[in-house]
Amino acid sequence: MDHVEMEKTWTDGDTEYRFRLIHDETPNSPREWDNLGTIVAWHSRYDLGDESGGEDPSQWYRDWKTENPDGMIFPLFMYDHGGIALSVRSFMGRAHHAEWDSGQVGWVYVTRAKLVDEQMGDWSEDRVREGVEAEIDTYSKYINGDVWGFTLESRPTAPCPSCNRSHDWELEDSCWGFFGSDIEKNGVLDHLGATTRAALVA
Repeated sequence: MDHVEMEKTWTDGDTEYRFRLIHDETPNSPREWDNLGTIVAWHSRYDLGDESGGEDPSQWYRDWKTENPDGMIFPLFMYDHGGIALSVRSFMGRAHHAEWDSGQVGWVYVTRAKLVDEQMGDWSEDRVREGVEAEIDTYSKYINGDVWGFTLESRPTAPCPSCNRSHDWELEDSCWGFFGSDIEKNGVLDHLGATTRAALVA
């Protein structure tokens, strides 16, 4: 059975509408996208990286810095407490029991060639970090199954004249692969028409 996170119905003239936010059971991994950062991670239970870093994280880091003196590299932290959160910022001081349930698990790097290809060659380290952090946040949502889709259905408000029953819902629109369940932040509203958006945020 579909996991419906949100459902809302409303009437416009002689038509009733129903919007549902539904768990996406088969999302595509955001690590398959053309990401700015590349993840290299070491963990005994989770496969988190885009690339393997070998057996020695310290040696990998030294080698990478030597080979990429103009690149940018950020530590990757994981917080494992009833779910997994990833960040390029430490969770210490901003997550419950972070001193026990969090730590560094790898690195996220951006080569100079990648920055130039993406026309980001003049970006500051802080700006690149923000871009990488947004990608890591999306990846965290994917890992935790926080990916959604929606259906928009309609039916006449008047019952069927022959049987006096409500009409079946008919699908008008649907889309999947939205990260996070907040429709005002995950891009769902951008996909909908102005009338539907107004009904959902009213």
